[in-house]
Order: sequence, then structure tokens, then C-alpha cells
Amino acid sequence: EGKPFSRNQARLGILLACACGAILLLLYSVRPTLRVPSCESQVLKNYHTPITSAAAAEATSDSDSGSHDDGAVDFRNFRRTRKGSVLRGEADGCYPHEGGWGQEGAAGYASFMQNAVSPKRTEKCAEHVKAAMSKAHPFADETDPLVAVCMVGNARTLTHPGVYKRMVSNLLTPLSDRTMLFAHLKMWDTPTKEQKKHGGFRPVPVTDVSLAKAIRYLRPVSLQIERRNNNSGGHNKSYTNKGCIFSSEMAKELKQPDFYVGKYIDRFIGQMFSMFECYQSVLAFENKANITFHAIVKIRPDVTWFYPILTATELVWQRSEIVTHLADQFIFSPRKFADGFQLWWQDYAKCKGVWKAAYFPERAYEDAFKKLGATYYDDKKTPQVIRRISAERENRASAVVACGRQRRITNLTRCLELVYERDDAFI
Repeated sequence: EGKPFSRNQARLGILLACACGAILLLLYSVRPTLRVPSCESQVLKNYHTPITSAAAAEATSDSDSGSHDDGAVDFRNFRRTRKGSVLRGEADGCYPHEGGWGQEGAAGYASFMQNAVSPKRTEKCAEHVKAAMSKAHPFADETDPLVAVCMVGNARTLTHPGVYKRMVSNLLTPLSDRTMLFAHLKMWDTPTKEQKKHGGFRPVPVTDVSLAKAIRYLRPVSLQIERRNNNSGGHNKSYTNKGCIFSSEMAKELKQPDFYVGKYIDRFIGQMFSMFECYQSVLAFENKANITFHAIVKIRPDVTWFYPILTATELVWQRSEIVTHLADQFIFSPRKFADGFQLWWQDYAKCKGVWKAAYFPERAYEDAFKKLGATYYDDKKTPQVIRRISAERENRASAVVACGRQRRITNLTRCLELVYERDDAFI
């Protein structure tokens, strides 16, 4: 028979058990949390996670070719679009062959554009999406969130093949297989914009044929086109609130620039109205298709996406309390904050007297999203740059400034090469 434990042995056993429990409690309390604690740590995680060379090679074959040797490779987020996806698949009635969405020459460009902007086509798209949702994989929301991308503004360089093709391969496709594009475009351009901070750049002519080629490739579920401005000042003033006064004195009092006061005020108002109008199109589509998007995105038409963006899975679920943006060129908002796209316009429409809020787009969106409780994070590693018609002569200064807005590529020569020389390879 074994000897019974002595009192001292029993005390020692109790002390050891307590010590082990304390160690386990300590380890539990300092374990890494599932949610990334800060914006900076999210960026480091998302942009600098190493991947295998095989995965990088696969991504390169479907997106931009060539060596991406400007820091760590981040192609782990790239996924091929599966057949039958909402974006690129042939939806019944959404992209009909007889409407010119098929092979080159299937229909004249005039009849194609007429079909593309038809509200009836958008309704058919919504009906197709509604039917597709009933057959969706049970984990589709986690792997492929529903994303509405609003592309708003002057078309400008959107008609360049490098711009619209890389928009698909580096933005719309990597985001999610359930990304849907809503395009609200102006075919006319404003006069030459002179701004010390951004340099000057000349207007870019857009034709029916060049825009039709871009639209056929992008395949928006909703398309609105403003073909000409109704005044000599550069913007359609029909949506201007005549009772609201923008004042340089008030802008300075609010410690904001007054660039958009005076002859450029209609540019600012036009930008905000276009996004408000696109957001209303998204809401109507949600109602018709009986869906709720997980995220709504604002982009400009005239930007080059030179590398694949992060997936919507990361931007929606890992940054659930964050609206990610690069200036006002790209804004990714989780659905619960998306009303930030319309708050400025709603306030402006009711304004009487001197305007006492945001005097430029970046501030307008920042104030709106913060009002809704979001963290507004300027992610300068977003891989896109405004694309001018060229990077030479009178456009050079503006092209340089545009490259400097992002910090994904810090070498100016390399940035200009990726945006202009690589774009031209798609012609």
C-alpha cells in the first residue's frame, strides 16, 4: 500500500495548482484577439503578408504582367472570377447579345448605348440578381460579399483600354465575385483646371464609340450618361440650390480652403450630386432585387488601378467599423455607414443663407462618415492613381501630384511607368 500524503505534500500540491492556474490565466488574457486592433496593423497585415511564388505567378497571369518589385508582393488577395458571377457572367436579359454586349460588331454602337442606359435593362439585372441570390452558397456572404461600386464623374481617361481593363482585373474582380457596377458618367469635360496644388491638365474628349467600348467591357448593371453641360461654366446648374451661399470668408472662418468658392463651386456641387444620385440608384436596385449590399464603394472613372486591391472580405469583415478611402478618389464603406454618401447633399438641399459646413469633397465625406460613427481611414497604400491623358508637357505637373497622393509606390519614375507605360500596353 502507498503511504498517505503528508500535510506538507498536500500544501505543495495546492500551491503548484494555483501557480499553473495563474500562468494559464495570464496567457489567456494576453492572447491575440481575432479583430485587428488598429488601422496601421491592418495595413501591415494586408499588404505585407508573404505568399508563395506560385501564387504570385498565378495572380500575375490574370492581372498585370511583369515584375511587381516595389516592396512586398500582395497577390494573395487575388481570386479568379468563377463562371456565372454577377459581374462578368452573361445574365439573362442583363447583358443581351442582341443589345450589343456580345462579340464586336453584334450591334451598332448607337443602338448599344441606347440599350445600355435603358432602365428596363437595369430592372432585368435586378430580377436576375434576385433569382441568383436564392441559389447562392450558404457561405457566399463571408467569401464573396455583395458590393455595389459607384463610378461617378467625368469619363475623361476611362476610355483608355488600360484604364477600364485594369479596373476590372485589379478592382472589380479582386473585390468579390458579387461586385456590381453602377456608372453615372459625364461625357463632356470641364475647361482646363488650374490649381497650384495639383497642377493644370487639359480636357479629355470622349466619343460615343470610345465610351461604348469601355462600357461593354465594364458591364455596369446600371448606367446613366450626361452628354452635355447646360451652361458655359462647366457644370449642369439645374441641381444648384440658389438659396445657399458659399462664402470665402466663411470657408476661412471654418479653416477650409476656398478653392471651390466662385467659378469652381459648380464642380464641387456637381460631384456631390452625382454620388447622391448613384447612391439612390443603388438603394432602388436593392429594393428591386430584394438584397442588401454588404458594402458600397465610390470610385472615379479616370483612375488606373495598377495593382489588385484588397478583397471585400477583408474590407467588410476585418474593417467593419472603418470607412477606408484615398482622398475622395476611392471610398469603401460598410453598408451600415453608407448613408454618408448622401448626408452632405441632403443638408445642402435644405440650406438657406450662408453655407457653414464642408467646402470641398474630402471634408464633406469625412464629416458625414464620422457623424455616423465610422473611423475614416486614409489608406495611402490603395493601389490607384488618377490618370491624365499623358504625363508630358502641360499634364506633367498634375501627373506627378497624382502619383504622390498614394504611397503604395513611392518611386515616382516607377509610378509613372506603371500608370502610363503599362496602360499603353493594353492598346
